[in-house]
Amino acid sequence: MAGDPILLTVNAKRYKTFFYCNSVAFVASLVAIILVQSKVMLQTHVLQAAMILDLFGLIGAYAAGSSRDLTTSIYAMALHC
Repeated sequence: MAGDPILLTVNAKRYKTFFYCNSVAFVASLVAIILVQSKVMLQTHVLQAAMILDLFGLIGAYAAGSSRDLTTSIYAMALHC
């Protein structure tokens, strides 16, 4: 069907993994932007935690959506870690 994600029709589990990891990375990026604007939060480790969560979300989304087969995705995830 036009407009449907291809990965969803091919492999629904990998699409859900990509979708949730991408959403977590987006929200963590927004939180990091808000934290940078607040000078009080820069003294705590909250910004570092948000950036680490963002990094892992991006790695997970890239690994889930980068290739067609599972072994290549696992290899890409291990390589990025």
